[in-house]
Amino acid sequence: MARSMIVRFADLLQRRPEWQERDGDRHVLVRGYSPLDNLIYGAIAAAVILAPYIIFLVTLP
Repeated sequence: MARSMIVRFADLLQRRPEWQERDGDRHVLVRGYSPLDNLIYGAIAAAVILAPYIIFLVTLP
């Protein structure tokens, strides 16, 4: 039971939303990013933005 809940939760985090959009007279299936991807990319962006400040504070006498 617990394993099933963990698998279901992991599937929810990795599922990419899909929706239909029109491109002229065609319908195109668009796939977005999963919430897990958004968290990972957000953490990487925060690390890149904050890295100079952290280095400055660490090297400050």
